[in-house]
Amino acid sequence: MQTSAIGLLLTVLLAVSLTPALGRQSYNVFAPKTIRPNTDYFAAVAVEGTEGELQEVELKITGTTRTGQRIEIRESSRVPPGETQMVRLRIGELDDGAYTLEAEGTSPIQFKESTPLEYNGKGYSVFVQTDKPIYRPGNTVQFRVIVLSPQLKPTVTGSIDVQMRDGSGSLVREWSRVFTTKGVYAESVEISDKPVLGNWNISVDVNGQQFSKTFLVAEYVLPKFQVDVDLPVYATFRDKVTATIRANYPLGRPVKGTATVAVYPKYKSGYIQPIFDNPYRQTVDISGKVDIEFNLLKELSLTDDFDREIVFDVVVEEDKTRRRQNNTNSVTLYKYAYKLELIKTGDAYKPGMPYTCYLKISTQDGAPVFDDLNKVSVKSGFGSDTDSYSTVDYSVPEDGIIRLAFFAPKDNTANVLGIEAKYRDQSQWFSTIPSAISSSNNFIQARLATE
Repeated sequence: MQTSAIGLLLTVLLAVSLTPALGRQSYNVFAPKTIRPNTDYFAAVAVEGTEGELQEVELKITGTTRTGQRIEIRESSRVPPGETQMVRLRIGELDDGAYTLEAEGTSPIQFKESTPLEYNGKGYSVFVQTDKPIYRPGNTVQFRVIVLSPQLKPTVTGSIDVQMRDGSGSLVREWSRVFTTKGVYAESVEISDKPVLGNWNISVDVNGQQFSKTFLVAEYVLPKFQVDVDLPVYATFRDKVTATIRANYPLGRPVKGTATVAVYPKYKSGYIQPIFDNPYRQTVDISGKVDIEFNLLKELSLTDDFDREIVFDVVVEEDKTRRRQNNTNSVTLYKYAYKLELIKTGDAYKPGMPYTCYLKISTQDGAPVFDDLNKVSVKSGFGSDTDSYSTVDYSVPEDGIIRLAFFAPKDNTANVLGIEAKYRDQSQWFSTIPSAISSSNNFIQARLATE
C-alpha cells in the first residue's frame, strides 16, 4: 500500500514535525528539536487512513560525538489509526556532537524522514550550599555539593571537580576527581587570619557542566545591642496602640540614646510592594525601655472599611558611639474587637429533619468571649423571604459557643436556611445553608446514640 504523497519536513519553534501533503493516508511525527544527556527523548506519532491496520514505525537517533564515538539509539512502535502514540528513546550519558532524528514507516504507510537535532549539555542540576552567607577571617567554611538528575533526584554520577577561589580569584583549594555519596559531596576549609576579603567562589565541574556559588569574607562587627519592639496581638481602629521599645546590651545593661519610629500601613498586592507616601514618624529618648502611644486612625488618616496591617520600623541610635540598630514588628487593626463565626455540622440540611450548627463568639486572636450583660440576637429562617424570619436572643456562655437547633420543613420549596447574628454593635449575615437534593425526596439521618 502506498502513501498519497511523500513526507514533508516542517520545523516549528522547538519541535520538528514530519507530515505528507493532504491525501487519503497521512502520518505525523512531533518531537523536541533539542536532545539532552540523561533525559529520555519522547516523540508523538499519529497516522490516518490505514484502514484499521497498525502502522509499523521506527524512530532512531544517530550521530557522532566530538571525540568520534558513533551513537545510535532506536525504538519501534505500532500505532493504531486515529490515535497518537508516544515513543520513548532512552538517553543516557551523551557528549556534545552532531545528531539526527530519523523516522521510518514500513507498513502499511511507507515513509522515511530525518532532521538534525540540537545538543544541550545541561543534564544535571547542581546546588552548592554553605553553612552561612558571610564569614570572618579565621572562620571555617562548611559546604556541600548536591548533584540531581533531570528528574530532580540525587544521582551518583562519575567524579566531579571542585575549586575554591578567594576575592582576588586566586585558587585556595582544589578537589580533583572526587566522588559523591548518594549525590552529595561535603567538605570544609578554614579561612586564614588575614585572607583576601571580598566575594569568594566555589565552582563545580560535573561532566563538563560548570556550576558556582559565591559567599562573602569580610571584617564585620557583631551588633553591640539588641532592639525589640512589643505590640499588642491585635487592636481596633478606635484603640490607641502602645509600642514598647526595648534596647539593651548583651548582659542586660540599658542603652541610652534616641528611638525613631516610622509607622505605615502595609499593602497586600500581587505586584511589587508599594511604598507608603507619608509614614508617621516620632523620635523619643530611650534608656533601655520606652512606651510610645499612637492614635493610628488619626495619625495615618485611615478608614475602617477593612482590616489593615500596620508596620512599626524602629531605629535606636546610641548616644556616645552613634551606632544604630533596628527592628520591625506589626499589628493588625480590625473594625471590631471580636468576631462571629458559624460552625456548620453539614454542608446542607435535609427537609423534614433537624439541623444543628454553632455560633462562635471570640476575640480577634481566637480567645472565647464571655459576656453576661449583652445577649446575641439570632435571626433565622428557611426560604429567601427574610422578613418572615424569627429572632431569638441567646446568652453568651463561658466558652463563647452557642448551639443553634433548627427543624427543616418537609416542603422542599424553601431551599435555603439563612442566619444573621447581631452582637453589640456588630451585625453579620452568614452564607446560606442549602437544602439537600434527593430525586425521591426521601432522606436519612444518622446520629450518635451517646455523647
